[in-house]
Amino acid sequence: MESTFASEPNAKSRGAVQSISRGFAVLEAVVAHDLPVGVTELARQCDLPVGTIHRLVQSLYELGYVDKDESSKYFAGPRLTKLTGTRQKT
Repeated sequence: MESTFASEPNAKSRGAVQSISRGFAVLEAVVAHDLPVGVTELARQCDLPVGTIHRLVQSLYELGYVDKDESSKYFAGPRLTKLTGTRQKT
């Protein structure tokens, strides 16, 4: 799968807030997978350090936009599915 974040034009050049751009890149990467996805794969796909991904998914998890399974892999959370009206396989 190609990097969602890296393939987009530079967020700074468009006046975007970097953390929001990165957060949405992570959300897009999570929903691009049919099954839950780990931090390492998200980091590869988003072209961001694992530590950055971990902090982003932790925030998204606390807000309910992603959820995690027993192996700490992430999938769309209840708040995200409410926004999109979709469900992801777990």
